[in-house]
Amino acid sequence: MLFKLRIVAVFMICAATGMFEARAQTASHADRWAQWQGKTNLVISAGRANFPRIAAWLLNSVNDQFAESEFSGEILFTGSGYGIELKNLERKVAQVAITTPSATAYMSYKGVGTFPKANPNVRGLFRIGQRDPITFGVPEEWGVKSVEELIKRKMPMRIATGFQDGDDTTGFLFTEVMKAYGVSLDDIRSWGGEVEGFTWAGPALKAMVAGKADVIFHEATVIANPIWKQLNEKRPMRVLSIRQDVIDAMAKFGFRKYDRVIAKGSYPGVLDDVVTIDYSDWIIVGDASISDDLAYKIVKGAAENTAAWNRQDPSIRDEDSGILGNLKIEPKLMWRNIGVPLHPGAERYYKEKGLMP
Repeated sequence: MLFKLRIVAVFMICAATGMFEARAQTASHADRWAQWQGKTNLVISAGRANFPRIAAWLLNSVNDQFAESEFSGEILFTGSGYGIELKNLERKVAQVAITTPSATAYMSYKGVGTFPKANPNVRGLFRIGQRDPITFGVPEEWGVKSVEELIKRKMPMRIATGFQDGDDTTGFLFTEVMKAYGVSLDDIRSWGGEVEGFTWAGPALKAMVAGKADVIFHEATVIANPIWKQLNEKRPMRVLSIRQDVIDAMAKFGFRKYDRVIAKGSYPGVLDDVVTIDYSDWIIVGDASISDDLAYKIVKGAAENTAAWNRQDPSIRDEDSGILGNLKIEPKLMWRNIGVPLHPGAERYYKEKGLMP
């Protein structure tokens, strides 16, 4: 079956918006576009890293349910994975967005956090499971055993976290966690500290190994990363717990407590049992304007082609393994903890197949 897929690299929303406007305004461009575009054309805003891979797998799975040349798709590689993906839904640049964690979708739906305006049209499709607790790590040599002590001592710390750009959910979460402890980023800078933005844990950990940062607050299974082990061999670290009332304060943004205590000694730097914030799962959401039939096909394609996704990663684990990292897709769990209401077409599929009550 012929499958027409166009991958579009977009690094600024304005560029993406301009591209779509150009299609509408230029007849000759529209004619050329129509030569490959199917009657149903699905545009997925897919950030970076694993997200474009998810999008390609999903488009193939949906395409198999259409007649020859009836379906086409596009992947917008925005370089983000956070707010931009949801804003692309709001601006009608895309019909589907892939993001992490569910709090990003929740904030867009509610109009809180990084989203000044609510988008009530965000609808859940499915999730791909991960186990990804936030890691707040400090050098063991400092003798600091809690966030409160770190603040009390006014350590001149160089912190590797997400970007403070209004898009990056990790950077936003760090700011809000520190606020809940009674400290602003300006306070940290007044102690001689620095806040450095990194897209994900890999580059942040490399900066720490290179001596360019002391403290990390990040996602992407930091403590299971080989570079974290390398860092601890060079400079032993301690992972700090986040206080329960601080975790509770993050609920207004859609965050929740990581569902397990990270046991003392289970990973390098885990010198005590650790309680922290959950940053798990890759979340796939769509616009409410997607037809029930197409939403049904999207979820059906994902749920019935799990093997094609699961075999891509030899380290992938069962959902109930408890091990940090990427998890096998479990259709009976795909509809849970997405952060926004399910699309009616998605809900119909889950209920027809007995996957949800």
